[in-house]
Amino acid sequence: MAKQKIKKIVAKKAKNASVPKKSKKIKSIKKTKFKEIKEKLIKLKNSIIADIKNQPINEDTKDIGDEIDDVTQTIEKEITFDLSSNEKNILKDIELAIKKIENNTYGICELCKGKIEIKRLKAIPYARYCIKCQMKQE
Repeated sequence: MAKQKIKKIVAKKAKNASVPKKSKKIKSIKKTKFKEIKEKLIKLKNSIIADIKNQPINEDTKDIGDEIDDVTQTIEKEITFDLSSNEKNILKDIELAIKKIENNTYGICELCKGKIEIKRLKAIPYARYCIKCQMKQE
């Protein structure tokens, strides 16, 4: 009988001293990192929105000029369009990353379903793929 009580006490202590405290700590660190990344994403999103809003509106009024002026204006319009298109794509990726943080799916590669390294997420917080899969995409 005494041996059974000792086994129960030892089992109870082992259960209470097991990993949950450590896993809670890891989860809280992860939540803290993701909170920082989310804040960074929101700042980046606001910055891109401000850039898009501040882009000059191209008026189609035609000044009298030579062909070089026309070509220069056309090139400037194309560059502005390309930049705004790229910014819009990044904006979509940022919004998707924010949703993933809220759904606890952030940091998972969309192709291989593996983890995206935290270093990559800090550098490119809206990254959708791990480095290997990103290289395959390119």
